[in-house]
Amino acid sequence: MLVTGLAGSVASGQPRMDLLLPAELSFLTFPGMILMALAALKQRVYIHLSAALPVAAAADLALCQWLALHADFCGAQKPIMVGSAGLLLLFDLSAVTAPVMGLLSIRRLRGATP
Repeated sequence: MLVTGLAGSVASGQPRMDLLLPAELSFLTFPGMILMALAALKQRVYIHLSAALPVAAAADLALCQWLALHADFCGAQKPIMVGSAGLLLLFDLSAVTAPVMGLLSIRRLRGATP
């Protein structure tokens, strides 16, 4: 998301970010994050980080929606561009962290079994 937004901005010469992408992808990422948090809670592995991922993604989604609405009503493009890039990066990181944590949890639990 972030790479295509930056590439489109460079190609067109003006700021372009799709702030609605987290909303479009949330139906794919939220169930995985919630299942990861439930599995972490049951296995008692990486509980705090697993619980923080869906919360951070939901907050990021809300902020992206607010910023998209705010960007329509104001003419300041540079601060909106910087803010949207940061929010999209946060959403990307939370979406990538969940499967990585799942793999680390599997590895840690396999090592703990006799």
